[in-house]
Amino acid sequence: LVTGVTPGNYVWSVTGDASIVNTNVTANTTNATVLFGPNWTSGQISISTSTICGTYTRTFTVRSVPVQPGSISGPNTNLCNQSNVTYSIAPVATATSYSWSVPPGVSLVSVAPNGLSIVVNFTSAFTSNSADICVYATNTCGNGPARCYTVTSRTPAPTISGPTTVCKSQSNVAYTASSAVSVNS
Repeated sequence: LVTGVTPGNYVWSVTGDASIVNTNVTANTTNATVLFGPNWTSGQISISTSTICGTYTRTFTVRSVPVQPGSISGPNTNLCNQSNVTYSIAPVATATSYSWSVPPGVSLVSVAPNGLSIVVNFTSAFTSNSADICVYATNTCGNGPARCYTVTSRTPAPTISGPTTVCKSQSNVAYTASSAVSVNS
């Protein structure tokens, strides 16, 4: 609904699985009725007006399901046999709940009452070089896209530094490796 307008050249548009089914312009307002289809997830509703001074457009983003959660925070390496490890996300607008999943060898100990964090135990069965902890937000319209965070049981690989160019027969070229995190037993 746009108020304080005079009848003129107004064009409503919508993206996604939606369509404009009716528009109405009166002396003071213009409005549109939108039909959202069964595959609707998100899109934009726009109104444009043209005058001799140019065309002006306002766009409004509309979603049915929550957006993807932001980054998951928590440790991601050297996790074999680690206990009471916390992972968390920031709240997602329009979400009413959150669903978390953990890889094999990881047990879910608890979920915060608001769903924004979990506590897990990494058992000795967690030997993966690359596995994901995932979370998605839910509202009355359905589930939003999942955010995943890669975790590993292994220590991070050391980094090697030294010259990248050497001459033939050059001797005493030093290279250094950063120390890796100690392994838990």
